[in-house]
Amino acid sequence: MNDPETVNETSMKFRRIGGSSQLVIESANDFRNAYELDPAHWTLTSIPAKNLLCPAEFLALIPQDASGRIHVKDVRGLLKWVISAVSDLSDFITAAPALRLAALNAEDADGLRAKETAELALKRIGSKNTSAITLDQINEFKTLVSNALQNGDGIIPPGPVEDEITAECIKFAIAAVGSQKDISGADGVGSAELDAFETMLKGFLAWTDEGIAREKELFPYAAATAGLWGKYLAVAADVDDYFESCHALVFAGAPDSGSRVPKNTFDSNDSSSVKDFFKKAPLAPADPACVLHLNERVNPNRAGVLAAFFEAFRAAIPGEADAISESEWTAFKAAIAPYGEWTGRKNTDKLDGLDIARLRAVAASKAFENIRAMIAEDAVVSNNVTCCDLVRKVIICQTNLREFLNNFINMEALFSPAKRSFILAGKLVMNGYNFHMCMIVHDVAAHKKIAATSNVCVMYINATTGTAPAVKSMTLAVAVTAGTMRRLFVGKSGVFYTPDGLIWDAVITDLIQQPVSLKEAILMPFYRIGDIISSQAEKHFAAKTNAFEADVTKNVDSKLAGGDQPKKEGGLNMPMLIMGGGVGIAALGSSFAFMAKSLQGVSVWRILAVLLGIFIIICAPFVILSLLKLFRRSLTRFLEANGCALNREMRLTLALGRIFTYVPRIPGKFSLYTLNTASAGDDPDAVRSPLLNIVYKLLIVVLIVQVILLVWFKFFLN
Repeated sequence: MNDPETVNETSMKFRRIGGSSQLVIESANDFRNAYELDPAHWTLTSIPAKNLLCPAEFLALIPQDASGRIHVKDVRGLLKWVISAVSDLSDFITAAPALRLAALNAEDADGLRAKETAELALKRIGSKNTSAITLDQINEFKTLVSNALQNGDGIIPPGPVEDEITAECIKFAIAAVGSQKDISGADGVGSAELDAFETMLKGFLAWTDEGIAREKELFPYAAATAGLWGKYLAVAADVDDYFESCHALVFAGAPDSGSRVPKNTFDSNDSSSVKDFFKKAPLAPADPACVLHLNERVNPNRAGVLAAFFEAFRAAIPGEADAISESEWTAFKAAIAPYGEWTGRKNTDKLDGLDIARLRAVAASKAFENIRAMIAEDAVVSNNVTCCDLVRKVIICQTNLREFLNNFINMEALFSPAKRSFILAGKLVMNGYNFHMCMIVHDVAAHKKIAATSNVCVMYINATTGTAPAVKSMTLAVAVTAGTMRRLFVGKSGVFYTPDGLIWDAVITDLIQQPVSLKEAILMPFYRIGDIISSQAEKHFAAKTNAFEADVTKNVDSKLAGGDQPKKEGGLNMPMLIMGGGVGIAALGSSFAFMAKSLQGVSVWRILAVLLGIFIIICAPFVILSLLKLFRRSLTRFLEANGCALNREMRLTLALGRIFTYVPRIPGKFSLYTLNTASAGDDPDAVRSPLLNIVYKLLIVVLIVQVILLVWFKFFLN
């Protein structure tokens, strides 16, 4: 038997992945090494299952806690089971679709059951190859043994049962005691329902047979007996009390028939008091003659049921329609008492209304024996179905386990674009780049709070696909790891591709702005200063323009109103504009003259040194801060923002950044006017647009002009 506790430590292989040494799964023995590896050396220690985009059938094999997270212990538990049940794990390395029966460990209980079931399955489905089994083949076998009648759940529905009387027995049982759902979804019965129905049926038929044998005694009023019994029960207690009251009245010697009715015990103006009175009042005023009369003096609360009883009683026993004597009442009670005693012993009402002849036929047949045999056979099938699931489990693990471990124990798949990463949601195409570091986010606010500390530029994307009413949407956090963030803004659109081939419309909803390249880190202070100056300048010129337009409009309106208007203080006119322009030009000339005079005694190098010093004092701290952020980008923190618990600190270097964000290679069959091309993984800024080249040339020209001006001020204005 395989012992997962045994491990050859010298055979462990670690590789530098993402800046840290991580165990790689490259051989069959690495699975055993992975099980033995201390959890502190696993890259992931836990992750929300909903954040994993691996096959659902494999994910279902890994236990999850109440919060839906998968922990190291859960993965190790599955790994231990695989190591025990499978003796040869070589096919797990290649993710072979077919499970070799020789690879199963016959010394392990689950391994042996899986092997025997696989052999039986191949034989039953008529496979020519009996040495290996695929997922489709074990599913086919499971379908054969998992039909609606015999599927291992112990529930037998009536539909597939061929014997008519046996199927009818199941239908009667469902009607009488209820049902359970079969795996197929049909209603059926199990052992508990069958036993309960059999006991019920036997008791009901015995009770019915007694009624037939004692018909004359039990049914003194023939078919009317049952109806009369029900109406009798409704008034029996009140009528008995009435006749007792009559005897009490006679015994007390009170001739007044109404003397026992309470008087003045209620408030006639209070309806609740009147109702309480009638609730406590007797059926009727006592009669010394011990005769119950159906008249206006009957308690109105009981008049209805008493009238119904009188009608049924006189229909069965002729006599005075509106009166019953005590002797008639006593004789009636004695006659109907056996029926009441027999009815009280009835074991169930649930079989009432069913065909009694068919019920007798079911009881006389072997239907109960047949159903119990089916349930027993179902137990055998249940073992086969369970074993089918064992075989499926091994095959699913064989095709997915290594790939999963390379996303959990190490993160090889994350840094290998050619491999599938279970934590990445797909690819975003936007702004001419491919973005691969895309993760599904369920709480943007919580994610942003942690992601902001990673120094990684992050876009939050709302992705939608489909048409109403079947529109699907999801929220993504996309790391911008190379190129530029200058052309990314809230509202910008792109396209998102998921591994299943769906195409989603993507829109930026939020941004965490951080430098994403060396050039951007250096220019970041200038970008921000330029943005501030541009913003303030726009505000200033907007205010001046608005004031000028208002003043001009006011003067034009006054002219159009007709006649010469008195000049208002602060008004504009042409002489004033000319004079103001002249003053402004004179001021500018004076300023340039003052600057030239001031610079006459200063050397060019000193001026350059001063300018450089000003640059260093003002801009250098911002540049240094941007560079520090760029070189301290934490991929670990970005992943932790999405609920991943990591042991490894993975720094997002410039080289790694170009793995996750890049301009795709231009196909070689196309000819371009520029020789500058970039490939996946190259610096995305290697391809410069014509506009960018113009900007660079303008900057160079500006620098040259500044140097010429300084030289001119120095040597020609002396």
